[in-house]
Amino acid sequence: MSLSEAQYLSPSSTISVGIGPPAVDAIIVVLRLWARRRQKQALRVDDWLIIFSLILTIGIGICLVYGVSQKALGYPTVIPLDITGNPADVQTDQLSIASKIEFAYFLILPLVLGCTKASFLFFYKRIFSVKQSTKVLLTGLIALIAIWTAGFFLVTVFECGSNIWAMWGTEQDLLTRCVSTWPLALSIGITDLITDVIIIIIPVPLIWQLRLSTGKKLAASVVFILGMVTIAASSIRLAVTVRTNHVPKDFDPNHDKILTITEQLYWGMVECSTGILAACLPDLRYLLRGCSWNCVTGTSKGITDLCRLEARPSSSNDQIIRVGHTFEITYAKRTSTSTRSSLTTQTHNGRMNNSAPGEVYPMREWRIIGSV
Repeated sequence: MSLSEAQYLSPSSTISVGIGPPAVDAIIVVLRLWARRRQKQALRVDDWLIIFSLILTIGIGICLVYGVSQKALGYPTVIPLDITGNPADVQTDQLSIASKIEFAYFLILPLVLGCTKASFLFFYKRIFSVKQSTKVLLTGLIALIAIWTAGFFLVTVFECGSNIWAMWGTEQDLLTRCVSTWPLALSIGITDLITDVIIIIIPVPLIWQLRLSTGKKLAASVVFILGMVTIAASSIRLAVTVRTNHVPKDFDPNHDKILTITEQLYWGMVECSTGILAACLPDLRYLLRGCSWNCVTGTSKGITDLCRLEARPSSSNDQIIRVGHTFEITYAKRTSTSTRSSLTTQTHNGRMNNSAPGEVYPMREWRIIGSV
């Protein structure tokens, strides 16, 4: 099937993918920030990175919508009838706008993907850095992703040296003044897929090292394995890159430059959007279940065993444990086995008073309220 026959590359489909996924991502990120607010937690590095990724993804969406409005995306290439000679020397306003959009897209793409990958890794570092070896591994991967992002961004900027205008010039300008875009696009696609696989797999063995029940481990693992949708998206984009060659050596009626660029942006948008969604899944789980992610996976502070207990109203006679960043224990000692009327109440921050040997505080009379 030629690109001109691909229904998902129509103007309406192109506009839909330019508006729909960024809108969904915006909602998801807002929910993530709301979860942070409900947990009374400040925004961390992984939150700011995903916000930046969202802004850039919206930028790709704007490029798609603008391109369709100018008939520079989603429409077949229009070649003037009076054109003679080499088709690679043809340049029209339609092709020029499409090439400018493509250049902007290839500048934004490594930034979005890099920030999303780094967001995953900073999240892992915050949750799983119990062992020094794990911390070193995650720090190394963050550095690698930073180099990967900066490298592909700079290569794209200087692809044509000082002749940046050649990026939206004729095909002949690209051939003579720029390095080939084909190896660049292919290398981005391959390394992107490899790093996605590594990042999605990393948390699974870390989760199974935690002292949790098998059910909790499976539930936590599933949250991350759902991120494999990003692997599927990056695989499709890589397949599209392999199938399409940006600069044909000879004229090919089935190679439509406009639709080729449209297809690249289409699947790039899908990958960027699914990456943001996958990065926010742990926080969405908190909103759905009313329990923070720390309660699911546990931390080095040993709070895992308390997190399964949900908040519930307490009566005036209940013993209370308030769970937060610090917790307060209010406990009472029975002075009679037949009545609750005489109680001696003491309060300490973070620990019970063990100064009175032989005193018993039945756990069935305690209530856990609040969240970590």
